[in-house]
Amino acid sequence: RTESLQQSLDGVSQRTESLQQSLEGVNESMGALEKSLGEAQGSISEKIHTENVKCYRNIQGLMDEFAQQLEKVDLSENIMKSIKRSFGLIIGLLMLNLVGIAATILCSLGFISL
Repeated sequence: RTESLQQSLDGVSQRTESLQQSLEGVNESMGALEKSLGEAQGSISEKIHTENVKCYRNIQGLMDEFAQQLEKVDLSENIMKSIKRSFGLIIGLLMLNLVGIAATILCSLGFISL
């Protein structure tokens, strides 16, 4: 009976060693996977950072262009205001000239005597 117990213990011991070796192999595989995952994560983080920098620069360029366009719009508005004032003055002078021509015609026809 001791022999059968001894054989059973030996069998259990061999299975334990086999399981321990299997676990060591799994641990090594997990270590390799963790290393690979860390490298992939680092690579992805670097690529994301690069894309973020590109987007930031593009947005910054667009904002600069937008600021320049706003300056042009402001300048255009000032020019339009100046042109409107000039046209107002010209229209006023044209109306005064029209009144003068009408008065001259009425005077020459004898409707008005000055």
